[in-house]
Amino acid sequence: MNEKMLNQNFLNVLSEVFPKKKILVNEIANTLDLDKISIYRRLNGFTSFKTDEIGILAKKYNISLDKALNMHSPNSMEMNLDIFHTIEDIDYEVLEKQLSFLEQLASQPDSEMGGVFYTYPITLFSPYEHLLKYHWFVWKHYYDQKSINQRYESIEIPSKLMEYNHIGYEMYKNIKYTYYIWKTDLTSRLIKDLKYFESIHLISPESIRQIKDELYQGLDRMEEKTNDGKISKKGNKFEIYLCDLNVNKTELYMWSEKMSSYTIPIFGPHRINSTDKEACTVARRWIQRMRGASILISESAEKEKIQFFKKQREELKEL
Repeated sequence: MNEKMLNQNFLNVLSEVFPKKKILVNEIANTLDLDKISIYRRLNGFTSFKTDEIGILAKKYNISLDKALNMHSPNSMEMNLDIFHTIEDIDYEVLEKQLSFLEQLASQPDSEMGGVFYTYPITLFSPYEHLLKYHWFVWKHYYDQKSINQRYESIEIPSKLMEYNHIGYEMYKNIKYTYYIWKTDLTSRLIKDLKYFESIHLISPESIRQIKDELYQGLDRMEEKTNDGKISKKGNKFEIYLCDLNVNKTELYMWSEKMSSYTIPIFGPHRINSTDKEACTVARRWIQRMRGASILISESAEKEKIQFFKKQREELKEL
């Protein structure tokens, strides 16, 4: 592959990451410390990116050089794994990039988000301090060997991480159409986990009460959203579906014609991500089929909705 073709392929991939040219120019300027004239010469093909410049941009924006070189298999899909070992290791640049992507996607007139949730979605935890803390506590217990005996009460969530969660939560509400497919046993499985951690003395009854109160608040909020079918005052559409099928993982996609992403949460807060259009299309198709096999309780199925939320609250009384 000659230099000109490599440069053009790399430009094509950059344009997928940043569809708006103005944003792309600003990102390159900040990353490579170049003036805008030099950047436009590269973007317009008058000058090629240097090898080290391609390497710097590819690393920062998780760009597959296989894709830029057009060497990836036509039967493969590109996925990225964001991983860290402690809360202190979190790369906030990665989070900023995710928020930037979310902001751009949510601004699209056809933006859409759908997901099948085996556990309570992190977007539900985000506004609640104790639920978010519990999410991190479970991850540390199972995946951080140094924290296997660390009590829930001793965990501190960095204020910067809390801020990022709240920003992301508000951005999610700007997506024009959102739907969640929930497993009907979400609450019962969470209760079993809480009882287990209490039995091995890693969480106190008072902390469980705080988590329980926030779960009640979250359920009240979700029930309210099912009544009007809106996720925010802007009127963006929101739906909840109930599913009894055998689903043992959470999968989520965000979609618009211009950009999309596909996410599989693993190991607690770690996630496998892809912005590959084909991967996102396949995931979207599968999740939409799951939606077709589920019961819509937003502005519909009044009986099933009342029974579902009543059952969740009754199960919470066990705590």
